Amino acid sequence: MALYQCNWRWPDQTARQDSQARAEAFARIFRAAEEQNPFGERLRGWFRYPGEMAGYILVEATNHEELSQCLGPYCELMQFDVHPIVQVDYRTFRQDVGL
Repeated sequence: MALYQCNWRWPDQTARQDSQARAEAFARIFRAAEEQNPFGERLRGWFRYPGEMAGYILVEATNHEELSQCLGPYCELMQFDVHPIVQVDYRTFRQDVGL
């Protein structure tokens, strides 16, 4: 399994919708995503930047196809920039950079 940081942003047209229309669109997409696959089993955290229509989610997936399947329904309303991430030991990292 790999861990992915998936930076998300609501496009301007979504941000400009009235709050009721936006809520209805997101409810439809979230229901579709939750029914399609066990995304909840893969989701490790959902984060939002204060005051912005953006943030990131941490997703654990076996491969990029599985990750794409998890994010697919959300792509109708959100844009993603995805990066694989790895956890490193702090002391080991300090040694690796010569400190």
